[in-house]
Amino acid sequence: MLFYMSASNATEQNVPPVISPTTHTNHQRYLGLAEAIQKAMANSPRIKAAEAVLSASRGAERQAGAWANPEVGVEVENLAGSGPYKGTKSAEFTYNLSQKVELGKRPARRRVAGAERETASIAVLAEKLDIARDVKIAYADVLAAERTLQLAEQQEKLAEDVLANVAKRVGAARDPLIYKSQAEVSLATARMARAQVMRDVQLTRKKLAALWGGEPLAQGLDESVLNSVEQPAPFETYKARLAENPDLTRFISMKLAKAAAIKLEKVQNIPDPSVNVGFRTFRESNEQAMVVGVSMPIPVLDQNQGNIAKARAELNQVENEGLTAGLDAEQALQEAWQEWELAYTEAKQLHDSIIPTAEKAFTLSREGYERGRFSYLEILNAQRTLYEARGQYNQSLQRQATAKAQVQRLTAEPVTILKGEIQ
Repeated sequence: MLFYMSASNATEQNVPPVISPTTHTNHQRYLGLAEAIQKAMANSPRIKAAEAVLSASRGAERQAGAWANPEVGVEVENLAGSGPYKGTKSAEFTYNLSQKVELGKRPARRRVAGAERETASIAVLAEKLDIARDVKIAYADVLAAERTLQLAEQQEKLAEDVLANVAKRVGAARDPLIYKSQAEVSLATARMARAQVMRDVQLTRKKLAALWGGEPLAQGLDESVLNSVEQPAPFETYKARLAENPDLTRFISMKLAKAAAIKLEKVQNIPDPSVNVGFRTFRESNEQAMVVGVSMPIPVLDQNQGNIAKARAELNQVENEGLTAGLDAEQALQEAWQEWELAYTEAKQLHDSIIPTAEKAFTLSREGYERGRFSYLEILNAQRTLYEARGQYNQSLQRQATAKAQVQRLTAEPVTILKGEIQ
């Protein structure tokens, strides 16, 4: 029986799993999906690297607002000459303080650095969303591999039972010896399949653990995560949220940074005066006097036109890359949504009709074989059909979880991960 529950933009059907899940008691500790995501958020080296870039951009923004350092100078005149100017007897000393006055450059630098810091901040959000997606997919992969192992173990047990039954019938001369050989091959194949799946389980668990830095996954997982068949909302619902994708919103701050860079390169062409203030000591009279001076570069040979053209080209590049990213994101969303819809349809059909029919056919064939009404090949075929259907159902649920995680990543869900919540 299916129970329908209304959820935001989706219809979720809670259905029994392919295999009866392990019951988690209060004494058994397992790692829930939300906890796994939070653990990865706290320990992922990828997020730490992105946060380091953000910290660096904040430092660059601070530095962009710094004033130029003043300069202290000393000049000595009438030194080491001839006659009365020999040695330092007639030397005159001038002490000065020089300050470069930037015209319009400091706020321009701050605008560039501020936009770059915002871009780095968005990159951190994008990395967190990537981690959330990757954990969801890896989590589902582990559950699917473990269920495949349970299926393989059940198939091996069934192959053992069939072999025992066939051996009795062959011993009683009710079936030819070749049936026993076929049953032995079937059992050997089932055992090899189980061994392969056991390795797959270990690999998927290591892949999940790698998302939080490699700490081994010693706990079980919540099997209810892979126990539902959920239909996606209409495509237009997700398409409307695509603008929230940080992979796209970052181009807004990138364009602001490039536009600010153009203004910065333009003001670089404005000469910055340097003001000098000091005093001079006259050796002959031992008197002192103030010295004031102003110097300014003449922008004749270098008007910074090359850097201005470069900044404009970089802005054009970012604008076109943003358009391309938008098209690619919409295409990726379309593909992920279609995969989700297809996996949902397959899982629902397998659960509602194909698996029940295959189970009934296998039960009937086994009963008929025991009564001598069917051949061994018929029970073998029914057995293979049943386990292929159950395996396909497991794969459909896994594909659905992967596609759903991709859709949520592309539409920036869940945005509440920054608040310590998981949807």
